[in-house]
Amino acid sequence: MSRFFYSIEPKGKQASLFFILIVQILPIAILGYGFFMYEEEVEQQAFIDQVKKIDKKHLINVNKSLEKLRPSRAMLSKDKGEHLMFYESLANISGFVLTDFKSLSRMSEEGIVPTDCKLVLRGDLYRVPVLIELLETSRVLSLIEKIDIAVHNLMGAVVTIELRVFRPDIPTSAWLKGLSVDEVQQETLEKGWLLWNWRTYVKKENQLEKQSEERFNILKSEIPPKIIPLRKKRNRTVSWAFEEDTTVSETD
Repeated sequence: MSRFFYSIEPKGKQASLFFILIVQILPIAILGYGFFMYEEEVEQQAFIDQVKKIDKKHLINVNKSLEKLRPSRAMLSKDKGEHLMFYESLANISGFVLTDFKSLSRMSEEGIVPTDCKLVLRGDLYRVPVLIELLETSRVLSLIEKIDIAVHNLMGAVVTIELRVFRPDIPTSAWLKGLSVDEVQQETLEKGWLLWNWRTYVKKENQLEKQSEERFNILKSEIPPKIIPLRKKRNRTVSWAFEEDTTVSETD
């Protein structure tokens, strides 16, 4: 053998020990793999057997359960353009003009996809409470993260709002397509998958609504007393930031 290469062949007692280990380990590995594959096949067959029992009455029950789900306040669209149209409409109703809008969808968290939005609006300072009220009562659930109210002149205010909206993260049901089932069983499985994900989302949304309500209550009680002082003094900004605690700051 060339001196540039080293032999990996075991020699003498090492060879005997090496082959004894191979002889003992290999059958165990094969048996273990076979058992694992058998268990997986048994589970798959059990699942298919259960699916085969699905009939029309199961589909009717799933449809009824979907109908009973309370209306969600999710921002259902993933389209940034539709988000923009929604907030432009809300701004116009409250007497403001939306001058800038940015949004960024985050990673899914426990079945919910949060989207961070930043709105910059111009309008009459005295209509800020109306804007807050409309944000709270609109169809889309908003969780305020931060709000800045700035008065630079007597013509009006610039309101910058950072908020978070939510939609359910419903995984595709494409994996069901490969099952050899009839139309009723296929539809029942797809709608059952949808029902399970919506129920998961609604539970989370209930928690978010409570958190959102607490923040809006703070804003509705604290913003009105700040309006007249803001109007009297130009180039002044009042901010509310919601993290673990509520912080209020004023800058001239």
